[in-house]
Amino acid sequence: MLVSTFDPFHNLALSASVAAIPILLFLLCLTILKMEGIHVDLVNLSIILWKPKYIFLLNGREMKIEKHSAGKVIKAWSP
Repeated sequence: MLVSTFDPFHNLALSASVAAIPILLFLLCLTILKMEGIHVDLVNLSIILWKPKYIFLLNGREMKIEKHSAGKVIKAWSP
């Protein structure tokens, strides 16, 4: 069994709280700020696209390699 752990801050609680930012932002925008659904989605999309590059410090090359690797795994498992 392959178990891969990505812990960029070397602290599980801190990494989990940073990963929860889009979920909490989504709920905050819908309930407290009372934004429309499409605007909430656009705000969350921008945060989701911004987070790997500036918080987790991943560059585009590393993200492309992961996509390419996942594609090989999916092709290997598909009939």
